[in-house]
Amino acid sequence: MTHLTSLAPNWQDTQSRQKTRPGIGSEATGIDSPATALTAVLQNANKDYDQLPAYRRALTLQYLQLKQYQAAESEAKEAIRHQPSYAPFWSDLAAVFMGKGQKDDAVAALLVAYNWASNPTVMRDAYLKAAQASDSATVFNEAVSLIDQNAAKLAQVEAAFPELITGARDPATGKKVARPSIASFNRPTWPHASLRYEETGSVRLAFLVDEEGNVKRARKLKSSGYSELDNAALLAVAASKFTPAEQDGKRVASWLVMEYVWSLE
Repeated sequence: MTHLTSLAPNWQDTQSRQKTRPGIGSEATGIDSPATALTAVLQNANKDYDQLPAYRRALTLQYLQLKQYQAAESEAKEAIRHQPSYAPFWSDLAAVFMGKGQKDDAVAALLVAYNWASNPTVMRDAYLKAAQASDSATVFNEAVSLIDQNAAKLAQVEAAFPELITGARDPATGKKVARPSIASFNRPTWPHASLRYEETGSVRLAFLVDEEGNVKRARKLKSSGYSELDNAALLAVAASKFTPAEQDGKRVASWLVMEYVWSLE
């Protein structure tokens, strides 16, 4: 199966309405300045939010301010271990690598942050602005260049993929569209922060399953409104087992559309 994080940049979010949590700000907050991010994180300080994203970030950002890069790296990686799809953790790790002079690692972390962002366009714009105002302009410019190169390559690859058809029949041929099925379902796990803030909603996903039953492409057709809920559903469903579709007695690549509802009731 395609590595799960590689699916993230393939998403097409038709309803980008990411909501912000207390003291966190947007995902792009502080891309060019850890001090800006730290201020945003601490503005709504509350003991009840201990161990949630804002406070995990606060430790990393404080270490960055003190130029204690080893401690900052350790804290950032621990935060990522608990919530690997939370984009700001990756941008914080990129800042750590910039501070340590590890250019290639910093660029790689910025790419992952972009991949997991609820609104990649906003994140790319933040990188461009940071390139104009930061001492690490080369890092941000290289990240943007790679983002654009990857998008161009993906567009070429997509040309060979079957079209996503949401109706029961192909409008061009009139044939019933063959659909893959789930052989075993991997139920998503509630992200800790999402549960604490009582975030709910439904996310609709489309998966392209190839002739071998592997996920080759993923699209987010409708967001729940919270990137972590969306990402948790993506990771879980992509880790499920699929039975490929059959057309005229042959296995074929086809899309499967699913909706997952996050409800506290």
